[in-house]
Amino acid sequence: MPASFCTVMGTVCNLDGTPNSDVQVRATIESTEVDQGGQLTSSVGVTSAPIVAFTDDSGFFAIDLLQGARVRLQIPSINLRKIILVPTESSAQFEDLV
Repeated sequence: MPASFCTVMGTVCNLDGTPNSDVQVRATIESTEVDQGGQLTSSVGVTSAPIVAFTDDSGFFAIDLLQGARVRLQIPSINLRKIILVPTESSAQFEDLV
């Protein structure tokens, strides 16, 4: 059975409202045990290799994540580091997940 993905998207801007381009957005699977490097999600083994995206010239980013996965979402430029559960919908706004 093919895996289902949710596109997590959002916008990063400066305090004055101007878009912040080339900002790194990083997602890493959150291990279910201290000594594990990954997890099972929807009967699929998921590695601990991170997925990285960057914002475009308008500050927008989109990153495809496996539905149902527990993920550490990081956006260092805004000091964001949260564990999220990726929704079972086809898309979601990151601000709704943190």
